[in-house]
Parts: sequence; structure tokens; C-alpha cells
Amino acid sequence: ASYHRAQCGEVAAGIDDYRKHCHEAGYPLESGYAVLMAMRIAGMAMQHPAFPCDPHELPPFKHMGHMLTTPDPELVADGNLAFPFENRWAQWNMIRQILKLNHIPCFDFGWYDRLWGLMANNVIGGADNVGVSIMRLGTFINHSCEPNLSPCVNAKASGHLVTFTAARAIEEGEELFITYTSLQAPLDERRLALQEQYCFTCRCPRCAREEAAA
Repeated sequence: ASYHRAQCGEVAAGIDDYRKHCHEAGYPLESGYAVLMAMRIAGMAMQHPAFPCDPHELPPFKHMGHMLTTPDPELVADGNLAFPFENRWAQWNMIRQILKLNHIPCFDFGWYDRLWGLMANNVIGGADNVGVSIMRLGTFINHSCEPNLSPCVNAKASGHLVTFTAARAIEEGEELFITYTSLQAPLDERRLALQEQYCFTCRCPRCAREEAAA
């Protein structure tokens, strides 16, 4: 498939440079990996029997959330996202050129923006910042600023291994949580990061306590 060839040689080096630029510019880790993820998902779409199809019609992503299903959709309407429009537009053009998608009308910017929203809302990154992953089940673990799980993404392992370790004792039937942002940041910074990246305002017990004490 063309997306496999695109991840080799000089093209791969260019994509890696772009990812490093996103990281150095302070964009979320998930967005820095968007080009590589999008190429793989575009390849999946091209091979799907229902092609051309929307990203959310692909079996692995059917039940995953997207930007317009967030708890605070007004944050999406404000457009105050951590990864701005011009960068998503540049990514779309890069992917179209690399995968030679200019002749396929369904791969327009709207398609990529919906795909970007899927990726931004559903990726899981480890504390070691070596990579991110979209998982069929792991993506449904919600956020808390007092998580009881800690994910670890091992990009060097066969099959891109993701493990979850208990951060404390977990009671039977207790909901599992991971954190989507830095736990060392103060309340306002945590909430802003979550609003910009995931389009929701955190009201977990820790945030509620800190807000009441302010």
C-alpha cells in the first residue's frame, strides 16, 4: 500500500522532522504523531470494502468519540484548540502529496479534520513520551487529575505494547482513570490544556477541591 512506502527513506525523515517541530513548538504529543497515524488510517480506509468511507465508519473506530461528542461542544465552536487550523491544513496537504491522494475526492480537508478529531480525542500517551496509541478498549478510559492507572507506551516492543499499571489500590467495581495532562501543573493550567486538546472542563474531585480552596 502507498502509505507503507511513504514511511520509508527521505519521506520518513521529513515526517519525523515535522513531528519534532510539533514537539519543540509545544504542540501535544498526540498531534505531533498525527501525520503518521493519519497515513495508516487512510491506508485502512482505502482497503476497506465500503471505501470511500468516513474514518468513524472503519470497524476499529466506530464507537470512538470525536470533537462534536465532547462534554463541552461550545469549546469546539470557539476554535481555541491546541493544534490550530493552519497546522491541520498543512498536515492534510502533506498527507495528500505523500500518499498521492489528490485524485481521490473523498480525502478532502473535512475528511482529515474529522480524522484529526478522532485521533486527538482517543489517543493514549505514556508518561515516558515515547509514543502514542489508539486502542479499541484503552481509549474508553476517562480522565482524572487523581488517576488510579498509569499507561506506558513501549514503541520498541513488538506490536507497539501499551500497559496499564495501578497507581494505587483499586476497589472492585471502581471506575478506572488515567490522566490526559500533567499532574504537576496547577488547576488553571490543567483545565486549559484539557479544554484546548480534548474540549472539556475537568471537574474531577481534585479539581473541585482546588477550585473550592481558591
